[in-house]
Amino acid sequence: MLDEVKSQPTKYVYLQKCYVHIEKVAKGNEFIDLLIKYSVSSKLFMIYKIYKGQVSVMRQVFFSFEYNKDVWRASQIRKMNVVSKSSTFSDNDWETVKSKSEASIKKWINEQMAMRSCIVVLIGKTTSTRKWVKYEIEKAYELKKGIVGIYIHGLKNENGDQTEKGSNPFYNVFTNNGERLSKYVTCYDPPYKSSKFVYDDISNNIDDLIENAIENKPPQ
Repeated sequence: MLDEVKSQPTKYVYLQKCYVHIEKVAKGNEFIDLLIKYSVSSKLFMIYKIYKGQVSVMRQVFFSFEYNKDVWRASQIRKMNVVSKSSTFSDNDWETVKSKSEASIKKWINEQMAMRSCIVVLIGKTTSTRKWVKYEIEKAYELKKGIVGIYIHGLKNENGDQTEKGSNPFYNVFTNNGERLSKYVTCYDPPYKSSKFVYDDISNNIDDLIENAIENKPPQ
């Protein structure tokens, strides 16, 4: 296996071979050595950590976003299949929940958030202005969840359009000590203009972003 990978050290071939032979590779030190040698993607490093028992296979995550404007972009994140299928996308029940009372909406958010290890805020043009996005962030902080933001303005919507970069949604949320949450929370902005490249970049980095958020939670 090691010789085969060395002879074809492209990321694609390496990815394919590691998935096929993961049980054999993960038993020794070859996998991590190759990751270092060829600077392979963070996704493969996550696979290594999974098989070493350092992280769970897939995290249960609460995805927060502006439904009306960004549901199509958020659905692209869902299709990456990088988190547990039981993770919450705010649109899962949102059409039903939003017609209910404010107390019912809060109850739904609270119950969903309690079951997740991290909130991922998918940031579009006006996400930072949304009342329920702010509430979800505040609830995640209260429950000591991991918190991270990812800018998705570079992804196309159902009409094939990108949008403008929005403001940091954590800027107007405060810690118990009165500091802005934006001081402690990462907002990842993919460094590409092409929607395809933005998609690929988020797919390659979202695992690490979630794990880093869980390991480095804002101070209470």
